[in-house]
Amino acid sequence: MLSCCAPFSCLAVLHNAAVAWNTLRIGEAVAGLRAEGHEIPDRDLARTSPLLHAHINPFGQYRFDLERMRRA
Repeated sequence: MLSCCAPFSCLAVLHNAAVAWNTLRIGEAVAGLRAEGHEIPDRDLARTSPLLHAHINPFGQYRFDLERMRRA
């Protein structure tokens, strides 16, 4: 039987997966930029956070501007 807190546990797993993914992708991006010769000081990376979430849609809600789509 699932407890009343199961949905929150699922969201915690989703959150942790997003943070892990962001951490890996940020590391890959920084490594790639440094390999191309870009200087990225560690002091700047110290202010970088993997807690970005604008690209996550955990609730499955989508909004479409149908008027704009009809005009296109």
